[in-house]
Amino acid sequence: MIRSTQGKVSFSNVLLVAFFSVIMFGIIIGFGYSFAIIGSEDAPNTSFEIEEDGDQLIAIHNGGDSIEAEKLDVVNADDWDTSGTTLTRGDTIAMTPNADDTQIEIKWSSGPTEITLAAASPSDFE
Repeated sequence: MIRSTQGKVSFSNVLLVAFFSVIMFGIIIGFGYSFAIIGSEDAPNTSFEIEEDGDQLIAIHNGGDSIEAEKLDVVNADDWDTSGTTLTRGDTIAMTPNADDTQIEIKWSSGPTEITLAAASPSDFE
């Protein structure tokens, strides 16, 4: 007697397809993660000293790694300006707070990485 298996799927075929689907999913996620971190770099190891100068706060690069100004953001400041495109020891960031007692934060970011390098508010100097 001849049996027809047409239209029937064996359990081992289903298991094989599921196994390869899981493997492919892992490979795709791995590649996606590696591409996400390619654009990022290690956070700089640096320090800033913040001083008050009239209505502005001045952050002075005290040493450590050089920092590209384009990777910086100053939070809670109406206006800010750096003394160069790459900040090294002695370079400054002049910041105007957007409120009387708002904490200003100097943030560095690259890809998914973001850190706060320094923070101060005008009341810190009273």
